[in-house]
Amino acid sequence: MTDLNKYDQLSTFSMIKGILTSESRLDRFNSNSYYEFEPKVKAMDFNGYPYIVIRVPESEDDQEFLGNVSEDKTFNINITMVVDYSARSNVAGYAAAMLASLRAATSTYRSSGYSYENVEMISPPEPTTIQQKDVVIVDLELGLRGEVKV
Repeated sequence: MTDLNKYDQLSTFSMIKGILTSESRLDRFNSNSYYEFEPKVKAMDFNGYPYIVIRVPESEDDQEFLGNVSEDKTFNINITMVVDYSARSNVAGYAAAMLASLRAATSTYRSSGYSYENVEMISPPEPTTIQQKDVVIVDLELGLRGEVKV
């Protein structure tokens, strides 16, 4: 396995977006529906619902070592899907498609230096309000492992 660095960790957004945009059951989410941070839904450039937020994984910086040392680390990547409440009947299908796509992408993870651990729904579909808009939110967590140079 290739050693990962901080730039590889930052590229997880592009990798996961690529996996999800290739899933035909998620064609309602266009390429502008993916964000690294929660979008400002009242902003002029907001692309509307539904959207997906893919957060860059964090890894703790360990103490510095002399020499060429690698450490096996787990990366937990939180993925949030937000759907307009009026489209709530589609949420289960979208979530199932996301889970299936993320589980099936082992070769993509491997080519990026990661190994697949698991993906799970960490919160079931939850109706809520975001800036006076009724929506349904689903949170997934993707677990990957990789060797990181320390």
